[in-house]
Amino acid sequence: MELTREQEDILNGHEGPLMQKYMQQMVRWGKAMNARRFIPVENVHVSGISAPGHMVIGMNDSDKVMEGMKRQIRESTSFKVKAPTFTHVARITMNYAEQRGLEADQMAFQLEVIERARKAGIVLTWSCAPYLVGVVPGKGQICAWTESSAVVYINSVLGARSTRNGQESAVAAAALGVVPEFGVLKTEERAGDILISIETELKDSLDFGLAGYFAGEVAGIQIPVFEGMAPFSLESAKQISAALATSGGVTMFHAIGVTPEAGTWNDAFQGKSPKARYVFDDKAKKAVVDKLTTVRDGVIDHVMIGCPHASLEEIRLVAELLDGKKIDSNIKFEVWTPRAIRSNAEDMGYVKIIEEAGGMVLSDSCPAISRISQGRAMATHSCKQAHYSQQLLGNRVALGTIEQIVVSAIKGRWLS
Repeated sequence: MELTREQEDILNGHEGPLMQKYMQQMVRWGKAMNARRFIPVENVHVSGISAPGHMVIGMNDSDKVMEGMKRQIRESTSFKVKAPTFTHVARITMNYAEQRGLEADQMAFQLEVIERARKAGIVLTWSCAPYLVGVVPGKGQICAWTESSAVVYINSVLGARSTRNGQESAVAAAALGVVPEFGVLKTEERAGDILISIETELKDSLDFGLAGYFAGEVAGIQIPVFEGMAPFSLESAKQISAALATSGGVTMFHAIGVTPEAGTWNDAFQGKSPKARYVFDDKAKKAVVDKLTTVRDGVIDHVMIGCPHASLEEIRLVAELLDGKKIDSNIKFEVWTPRAIRSNAEDMGYVKIIEEAGGMVLSDSCPAISRISQGRAMATHSCKQAHYSQQLLGNRVALGTIEQIVVSAIKGRWLS
């Protein structure tokens, strides 16, 4: 790679071993991806389980792993980020700590992470969907984001530019202020590859998620272009982005006449012809629902709303559906959202309504990351949650609209 004098100095250890380690990582990544140079990064999204200087994430609850994580954090050296940096979800949520049985050392560990991040200049948004709370990079802005669904969203809906980052590359980007230039960071790499014709009505965010899941399966790592897709809400864009990154390795999509880089067919494909064509119709839609729905007997014991995190509008809808009603006592009912939106929802009275009905509004994490909802029969409105709830948590799943799952929670069984 072609490095500047400053970058060479960092690589040679002139700014200390920590920065040298990050530069070594980024150079190796850049070479692996055939990048010629580094370019400045303007917006970074790192994992919520982090300590500046030695970012870590743990998916195992064993004492050995937890102690190792704590030791790494306490021995790490802090740095100041060189680009605006925000956090993904954390490993635990401190909401309803007593009801959920959180131990004091878990909370102390999280508070230590918070303090480390604050000193580094990291903004603790703690969301898989930071665009919900004002982290909205502009068209063409170079980013380094973790969370595959959020990467698809900002590339496609906002026209910002980010490759799919892991924790290591995102933290290194925050520390160094640069990323290797490759993939969708380059205009010529943002052209559509395959065409998907929408030949069924997309009525709600679930339908958009189903279209995204279908597209991810056929696209793999290619860029799908949707033809015949109507303009979508933030909630629908959230679901299609999440589903695309779940069933496939998609980094972005185009919707002709809707998304910012696809005003026309020619814009979307940059003058090329699609490599393949597919149709998403009623039959294809039903096939996705049937694949992701594994609850066959109507029995559910867990309702999960907010994957990716719920918007204020989604929480308002849930509160409206629950107002004056009670959730069946056998069903655990959770809404997951960024803490900033939870605070707003609390001010609006939505949290009180949901709690009085027997539900909880949680922030900072989610069931898959925190691993708190294993071996259940879960109802969800999210294709992503339906997929990973089965794969990671061993749950049976019922997939439906928010209205379907709230009514089912009240009735005490799945109403398809």
